[in-house]
Amino acid sequence: MKRKGFWRTFESVLAVIILVFFVLALGVRYSFLPPQMDLSAVGYEILKDLDNRGELRPYVMNNQTGVLESKISIPGRNHAIQICDFGDACYGTSPAGENVWVSTYIIAGENFYSPREVRLLIW
Repeated sequence: MKRKGFWRTFESVLAVIILVFFVLALGVRYSFLPPQMDLSAVGYEILKDLDNRGELRPYVMNNQTGVLESKISIPGRNHAIQICDFGDACYGTSPAGENVWVSTYIIAGENFYSPREVRLLIW
C-alpha cells in the first residue's frame, strides 16, 4: 500500500518539475526577443535635434531636401525627406515600399510666418 502512495507522489512531483521547466523555457525565449523600435519617435527626435542645432530651418525654407537627407543617418534603414507647405505643394520623394514610418515636424518659418511640414520617411 505504501508503494502506491510513493509512486503517486513521485509522479506529481515529476509533473510539477516538467511544467516548471516548460514555463521557464517559454519565458526565457520571449525575454530575449529584441524590442520593436518606434521609428516614428526616432525620426521626430532626429528632426528636433537638427532644429535645435539650427540646421533644419534654413534648408526647409529653401526646400533643400537632398541636403537634409545627407545630414541624416539611420543605421540599417533607408530614409527620405518631404517638405510640404500648407498649400499642398510638396518637395522631395516618397518611397514606393511597404512598412514606412513617417515622422512629422512643423516649422512656423524662419524670419516670417511661413509654416512648413517636414516629413521624415523611414523604411
